[in-house]
Amino acid sequence: MVEPGKFIVVNLGRLGARGGTPRGVVQRFEAWEDGRRVLCGRVSGALGNDDRAIGDDPDEAHNHLGAFEVDPNRRIADYVSKLYGTPMPHALFFHGGHAIHACLLQDRWRLGQPASYGCVRVAPTKAKQLFEWAGSDRVRVRVIRE
Repeated sequence: MVEPGKFIVVNLGRLGARGGTPRGVVQRFEAWEDGRRVLCGRVSGALGNDDRAIGDDPDEAHNHLGAFEVDPNRRIADYVSKLYGTPMPHALFFHGGHAIHACLLQDRWRLGQPASYGCVRVAPTKAKQLFEWAGSDRVRVRVIRE
């Protein structure tokens, strides 16, 4: 069955026996439109692999697993974090302060492994492509562990 519309699947990878990400497990995203994969790449989820329920937003790094939707009013090309003062280029907010956005150039080497405070970091070129692809359309987001 082909799922209509646009959606992004963020796979933070399975957790190992001690709660960490096992060697060889890579955090990735795939963007889909009408059943066709249009873009994919590595991402960085939250440090510590701390998965929290919706509504449980502690002050430490954490992920939210589940189904979300990109906020149509919070797609911001040149956003700067109000909390940390750091650039979050091509931000697509999907849950409160959690967004899919470009990583800083010096952090590209961390893509594929946990490295953020809770956002989903993507390579700068991929973040720009995702941002342009999303446009003003409805975009669903699924954050999973597989």
